[in-house]
Amino acid sequence: MRPRTRSPITAGVLAGVLLSAAGAPGAAAQEASPCPYAQCALRIEGSLVVRGAEPTIVASLREFRLDRIHLSGPIPDSALTHFREFERLADSAAPWFLAKDVLYWTDAAATAYFLGSLLFGGRDKAARIAFPVSLLASLGEEITGDKAEAKMEAAEVELARGVWWYNRELPRD
Repeated sequence: MRPRTRSPITAGVLAGVLLSAAGAPGAAAQEASPCPYAQCALRIEGSLVVRGAEPTIVASLREFRLDRIHLSGPIPDSALTHFREFERLADSAAPWFLAKDVLYWTDAAATAYFLGSLLFGGRDKAARIAFPVSLLASLGEEITGDKAEAKMEAAEVELARGVWWYNRELPRD
């Protein structure tokens, strides 16, 4: 079993933070002067999206949602497209992560029941099917985990592209 890197819920909330501060998606900001690159450029550090040379946390990947993030200035349409694709992919990974978690606990329960029946001499029908259930749950956990991770990796690529396009449009100091 591989350790889970990020939950899709983590990733999904981050995209929302970027759009809300800019007002309507793709619309020009209401500010008189645009935010300079050194103060407003975004970057991804681990599981956080930070802004500026002196890093200010904008959101965690878990909280990245276009309707929840606050940025200075307009969000270019090219960045907006990637942020929305990030949200879509992260949202589509969520059920796979949930299924993986359910299968993990099913596997754990079936294994515990099977081992308990071996140790304490139980010979009932449930004990005989616990081992195959455990094997199937373990296999299902691997398959759903791989699917969830693949979707999240694709989502994170879209987020990185969105951050790049957002930063590209910022005025240089």
